Amino acid sequence: MGKQAVSILPIANCKLKHMVQKLIELALRNRLVVLLLAGGLFAWGIYSIKQNPIDAIPDLSENQVIVFTEWMGRSLQVIEDQVTYPWVSNLQGIPKIRNIQGSSMFGMSFVYVIFEDNVDIYWARTRVLERLNYAQRLLPQGITPTLGPDGTGVGHIFWYHLDAPKMDLGEQRALQDWYVKFALQTVPGVTIPTAQAFNAVTGKGVEATVEGKAIKVVSPGYLGESNILLPGNYNPDAAETVVFVLINNKLVGYIALSDTIRPESAEAIKTLLNNNIKSVLLTGDNKQVAASVAEKLGMNSFFAGVLPHQKLEKIKELQDQGEFVAMAGDGVNDAPALAQANVGIAVGSGSDIAAETAGIVLVNSNPKDIVSLIQFGKATYRKMIQNLIWATGYNVVALPLAAGVLYKMGILLSPAAGAVLMSVSTVIVAINASMLKIK
Repeated sequence: MGKQAVSILPIANCKLKHMVQKLIELALRNRLVVLLLAGGLFAWGIYSIKQNPIDAIPDLSENQVIVFTEWMGRSLQVIEDQVTYPWVSNLQGIPKIRNIQGSSMFGMSFVYVIFEDNVDIYWARTRVLERLNYAQRLLPQGITPTLGPDGTGVGHIFWYHLDAPKMDLGEQRALQDWYVKFALQTVPGVTIPTAQAFNAVTGKGVEATVEGKAIKVVSPGYLGESNILLPGNYNPDAAETVVFVLINNKLVGYIALSDTIRPESAEAIKTLLNNNIKSVLLTGDNKQVAASVAEKLGMNSFFAGVLPHQKLEKIKELQDQGEFVAMAGDGVNDAPALAQANVGIAVGSGSDIAAETAGIVLVNSNPKDIVSLIQFGKATYRKMIQNLIWATGYNVVALPLAAGVLYKMGILLSPAAGAVLMSVSTVIVAINASMLKIK
């Protein structure tokens, strides 16, 4: 007799097959209900798509910052060797970077700095811009890179060309410069004209050339040094910091700035005061702004109108008075003062050089974390003292007993008992340390 093939199905597969069969039978018996449910789901899907806002559609592209450099008339190899490669090399090392990609074309270079998905795009742009200002010296003279507009790989740059066969080149250029260009600049999201020869004047402001015009944004002190008179209607709020805009060295307007105090700052300052820690505001803003902020936060004192190099001097001045100084800062100008302070604390969202100089970095950029650091240090110190007292007390008592100091009184600690007490002492110290908590 020939052998028969036997197929054995697991019990779970049999149950699943039976369940599917029952569902099919139920659907066949209730065809109208099934059709109505399918039609309802289809209609709900169409409605959801129409009602879904554009910004609710997830962006699946990379979280990136684009560096664009134009050097017209240069070959692809020259762009690669003198522009793209230096940029890619010097942009390495920026925190939270996933990858850097470079692309060289005839007369232009694109470098894509791709960050991790959870990185804030404006934080990323700031980090890249800081590195560009530092590495500018590596490029050929007169070549200035620019950051691409806020956007992603899905759509970040709009390219266009004029199709005007009946116009000569001069007419097309006039149409582009005097009509198309200005019309596009009024579209929301279109970037402003590129700034050339950008320069930061320490403690005074910034300057650049935009479309052939010398633009400066400067402090009130710069106006005084340059003998530029203020307009008659100049009447800013005392609690605001004012910067002035100059075009071709002519005053055309001013911008009033004011900082928003973080809600957790006042609570952090209050906790510091309760721990007998003085808080001092060190700022380049005017005296009225500094006094207003210091009063709102309940700070002990303030130094206003401090230039970048003077911050270091103020730290030294406090140290000469016998103070133990901890400084928190976030800017490039804060780096020397952070290095001079006994404890340097950098804000995580600040500049790279400040983070590299400081001994502590606040990852969440929350001022309450400074209080947590101090409380953690004090709690750790208390635990150290408690464990030291216990260990010292154990040795002060156990060692003489083991040496036979009280032998004549009939008290002697045996080696076995000493070993047990030593183990118990270690366990007690470990348990005490594990109970470290910060309220």
